[in-house]
Amino acid sequence: MNYTQNQIKKRAETILNWLEKKPFFPTDISLSMTNKCNLSCKFCHFGAEKERQKLHKELSEKDFVALVEEALNLGIKYWYIDGGEPLYYPEKFLKVIETIKKHNTYGNFNTNGTLFNDKLIKKIIELGWDEITFSIDSADPKIHDELRGVYGTYKKATTAIKKLQKWKKLLDKDKPSINIHTIITDKNYNQLDKIIELGNKLNVANINFTHLFRETKFYNLYKLEEKHHKEFRSNARKAYELSLKYKIGTNVGEYVLDRFEDNEEKKSKLKRTKNLEKSILSVLSVNCFEPWYKLKILSFGVVSCCCRNCENDTGPDNVIAINEEGFPYRRKLKEIWKGKRLENVRKEIFRNNLPETCFNCSSSAVLYNRNIREYLKKVLEKNG
Repeated sequence: MNYTQNQIKKRAETILNWLEKKPFFPTDISLSMTNKCNLSCKFCHFGAEKERQKLHKELSEKDFVALVEEALNLGIKYWYIDGGEPLYYPEKFLKVIETIKKHNTYGNFNTNGTLFNDKLIKKIIELGWDEITFSIDSADPKIHDELRGVYGTYKKATTAIKKLQKWKKLLDKDKPSINIHTIITDKNYNQLDKIIELGNKLNVANINFTHLFRETKFYNLYKLEEKHHKEFRSNARKAYELSLKYKIGTNVGEYVLDRFEDNEEKKSKLKRTKNLEKSILSVLSVNCFEPWYKLKILSFGVVSCCCRNCENDTGPDNVIAINEEGFPYRRKLKEIWKGKRLENVRKEIFRNNLPETCFNCSSSAVLYNRNIREYLKKVLEKNG
């Protein structure tokens, strides 16, 4: 999802309200509809936890609809749906996005693109869904299929994009806009320009790139090394120039500006401002603002305030709890959002006492925070 100035403003306001001890609520929500997926992607951080996740019972369609309605009442306007593969259970998926779009809210979902059919495409368009982000990791079908673990994946994904564009014309609709998301590996780091070219042929709106997560099973096999950096940066510059030519939104320009950082360099950089005093000015040194504006709900009910901080040593919250009599009951999202655990996460990140998961975060997640930081700086300078 490419964020508008209004979204940046709304996110920044939640941080300012927190600093001033005013009520604040999330603006964004990320729903993992299911852990299940029909592919076996080499770099999937969910895939690294599949065995553990099998122990959890996923929330029902009824549970998800109730959570969506509750979140809408909190004022959440921006929705991002992922998985697993969110289209693994198409009827459950359609019911959830239909509930979301009954209100004036904005939605994007991420998909591997292999489970679409004409009926599903038509329904998604008719519901007025806003964005769909396809995971495509190479303009070379062989490389894409290798990374995704299933032969024929590239053809299915690109065919789905073409069908979506066709049905939009038939129904005279300009939504959903189509995006591509690419994981950068040692298989494609010098082919980012080819992905921009592919995006132009498929008439996509945005293409975003993300580095591998360290938790993935095959991280060491597919990660970029220092020796790749010069060629990667050169190709990123070429891709950026093409994106300007084709008027495709992308974050690839950020990789042109930023030098390559390994995990230890990133850790050192993140801890650099650890001892700053808690003041309204020190907010500009916060590394990540997600805990102030985002709710993340996993398919089995775990709730957190960022996409990476769901199950770690801080301990998770869950929408399903057990009362003193031993019976399950559903906790309110507002209660969890304002609860002790998530508030402690915010306080610790504000002090730059970062959980280990922050150092394993993809670089693009860090880049997204720049716009919020720049907006906050302007507000703070204006207010003295």
